[in-house]
Amino acid sequence: MKIKDQSLKFEVRSSKFEVRGVGGKGQNARAVLLIIGCLLIFACSENKNEPSIPDDQMARIMADMCIAEAATNGLGGYQKDSLMQVYFKQALDLHGLPLEEYERNLRLYSNEVPRMRQLMKNSEALLDTVSKNER
Repeated sequence: MKIKDQSLKFEVRSSKFEVRGVGGKGQNARAVLLIIGCLLIFACSENKNEPSIPDDQMARIMADMCIAEAATNGLGGYQKDSLMQVYFKQALDLHGLPLEEYERNLRLYSNEVPRMRQLMKNSEALLDTVSKNER
């Protein structure tokens, strides 16, 4: 099946579409510029994603991750790496959160420096509370 238009010709061949320019070089250049312009607009648009984890819960998760990392102090090499992965997974399991979602939220929070600083302060405060309770 062939459909002809003034500028493009579409051919259907075994469920594949091929686009071939039949216009002059000027039309192809305009199409390329239009595509590049659209890509630039989408690439430069602001990402308005909000983290799915509330700030207070993220601070608790970060504190738990610090405790998990501290548990491996004094270890090295393969043993440390293996235990850190196990401890991080346990910390995230406690919060019912997959690693991918934690990392995605961490990236979103890190895009907002003041908010991330506040999260770190809240996380440190939680760790201070835990260490005071242990004494």
